[in-house]
Amino acid sequence: MFELSLEATAKMFLHAAKHPCSPVNGLLLSLEGNRQCIVDAIPLFHCNLALQPMAEAALYMVDHYCQQTVASDGSRLTIAGYYFAPEMKHHKVDPNKGNVLGLRMGEKIVENSGVGGCVVILNNDQPVSTAAESLQHTSFRLYTNSVGESDWTLVKPGDIECGCSSVGTEAAIAIGAMMSSRLQHQITDMDEHLSDIQAHPDWTNQALNQLISQT
Repeated sequence: MFELSLEATAKMFLHAAKHPCSPVNGLLLSLEGNRQCIVDAIPLFHCNLALQPMAEAALYMVDHYCQQTVASDGSRLTIAGYYFAPEMKHHKVDPNKGNVLGLRMGEKIVENSGVGGCVVILNNDQPVSTAAESLQHTSFRLYTNSVGESDWTLVKPGDIECGCSSVGTEAAIAIGAMMSSRLQHQITDMDEHLSDIQAHPDWTNQALNQLISQT
């Protein structure tokens, strides 16, 4: 069973909603020793997806952040996966063919972890707000890959669970409320941070995490 926290799920959709005409991507974080429980997402790019130096710099920054961050139970964060949302007109993406950067990022995660990783692809053939209302169906696909495997394996929707808010609100309802409140405009990705560090200092979106959990 794969578990996606509300923060991780919401930030993927909010990132895509903020930039509907551009592909977006980001990294998925888990706790060490429990890589099938995704606890957070770090939005990366909406402009520079294909630039390898930018991707390498982002991986370094996120990895450093994980090493410096300790959860309440004493566990450290680790990079466990990658997410990608194509622009609206290109919604059919095969993780083994259509997203070269995603594959490379995913392979690097598997290589570094020695145990495996995951890739989440959002389905952008409909407005993100509509897709968010069907989280357990066709709104995204989750693939896994282990060391030594050449292909990515699709995880059945029934084996994916999206977390609820701290007040018990289900993920689909909570994310719909966030869209209505235009919370997507408060998310900061690495593109924005690197273009103007003073204006966009919080690329980990900790303040946004707090708002998400209270929705």
